[in-house]
Amino acid sequence: MSEYFTPKPATVDSDPADVDLDLTFDATPETTLEDIVGLADSKAFARNIIEPLAVDAGITTSNLLVHGPSGNGKTLFVDAICGELAADGFSIGWLQHFQNTPGDATEIVGQAVRDAIAAAPSVLVLDQFNQWHRDDLLNTLRAEFARIEQTDARVLVIATTAFDSFSSSSIPFEAAIEVDEPDTDRACALLETYLEEFAAKSDVGVTVDTTDETLQEAVEGLSALELRTGTKQAFQRVAVGVEQTVQTDTLIESLSVTADSKPRSRFGPQSADATDDRFVEETDVNFDDIGGLEEVKAELQAAIEYPKQFPQTYDECGLAAAGVLLYGPPGNGKTMLAKAVANEYDRTFITVEGPELQDSLVGSTEKNIRKVFESARENAPSVVFFDEIDALAPSRNDVHASYEVDFINTLLAELDGFKDIDDVLVVGATNRPHALDDALLRTGRLERHIRVPVPDSETANAVIESHAGDYPFADDVSADWIAAQFDSDVPAATMTGVCDHALRWYAMRRVADAGGSDDELEIRRDDIRAALEDYPTDVDDSAASSDDSGRGGFY
Repeated sequence: MSEYFTPKPATVDSDPADVDLDLTFDATPETTLEDIVGLADSKAFARNIIEPLAVDAGITTSNLLVHGPSGNGKTLFVDAICGELAADGFSIGWLQHFQNTPGDATEIVGQAVRDAIAAAPSVLVLDQFNQWHRDDLLNTLRAEFARIEQTDARVLVIATTAFDSFSSSSIPFEAAIEVDEPDTDRACALLETYLEEFAAKSDVGVTVDTTDETLQEAVEGLSALELRTGTKQAFQRVAVGVEQTVQTDTLIESLSVTADSKPRSRFGPQSADATDDRFVEETDVNFDDIGGLEEVKAELQAAIEYPKQFPQTYDECGLAAAGVLLYGPPGNGKTMLAKAVANEYDRTFITVEGPELQDSLVGSTEKNIRKVFESARENAPSVVFFDEIDALAPSRNDVHASYEVDFINTLLAELDGFKDIDDVLVVGATNRPHALDDALLRTGRLERHIRVPVPDSETANAVIESHAGDYPFADDVSADWIAAQFDSDVPAATMTGVCDHALRWYAMRRVADAGGSDDELEIRRDDIRAALEDYPTDVDDSAASSDDSGRGGFY
């Protein structure tokens, strides 16, 4: 890889107007679009951007986003664009991802664009832009892109990113080019290139038929990088063997090993032509099934109905329909509320468990989060419910792995793509709202924040009556009496669990004492007390206290 792919470290002076990036625009890449295998449409689109810049046509594109899954040639494609323009006298600068404070980052981005203007005609590459999806950086880019337009400088800013679900409201790029996973034709063409490359580096012969149907099946789902890795491993195995020739069967076996070593999602494979219903869950819960929480229900109904009923008022106030965050201590009905919303408004319920999704998508988080939202679109009108969303979108200041940042950024970009809650309503639930990334809670995303508290005495009565109203309680075992047995910080799930446990406790006692008599069952106060002693009723104080401050502490 050329030296210019690794720029010198950026340093930031105290004066924002004098940031010393030590970024030089002197690279001369030799790669051109002719060196790119396949991608005919993407190359044609790139030429439509390059040619007006090269001849100084006046009206030009000043910024470009190159996106697609990792390992499929985005860097090489950008290198080719740079090579084309370098041949026409453009200087090239490459700024990789950096770790700095938000203030420093905006200064670096701004200074890099200004340096590109000073070096015009020039190309500035912002590598790994998927880790830069922050409002302060995006605002800086918008301002600097406007500066390029005002100066009429021949400058092209190219950003690369591993995810593509951007909306025009969140990402300020004029044009975008996708470098996706190779289809069968491109995969086989890449194999031929890699076979020639490794044959030239070794004494190993090649007798591979890329039209072989089994080989074409073996390349499905592999990235360009994985195809190259599989080809290289085939040469390595043959080089230490007897035959000294890479044959079709040898390559198929090597590619199969590469495919088998890929991380797998627990959700399993999915046909590209099939409607993705892996996340769809049937629900028959309605608001009447949820005891109490009348204010919460009213807020949810208002969040859904008011933007549609009073559009003029919302427009005049500058308000938009947005997603909903349900927050509060665990076990108080957040999931039930989301299910009820879907059922009450006749929507498909699409549910995603935060920790499960994150754990199962190692290596393919961006693609799979898009599948969730594709399923929401295909099944619209729908409710997308992210349970334990803090596991999916923690503050980016608290994460260290790049794939976690990618996941958060992809989620933000997908949320930006839904502006009409008549089609898709996104609902998140969390016990730890303060652990969420701030950008998730901003305007147009999960903007409506609704607290789901532990039950007060009135709600506790309603919860028990709703859940256990048909249980065979003795006359002196009322919902009021049961509710009074709990401390004030006990979640609703514990109350219903104790009622269920009391029923099981009494049934077991009857079986033991009376041999399973058919006499009418009756749950007495002693059964409730026994269930209370046996059932774990402790509540996580940290989870409860994080929300006890009410809206003032979170909003």
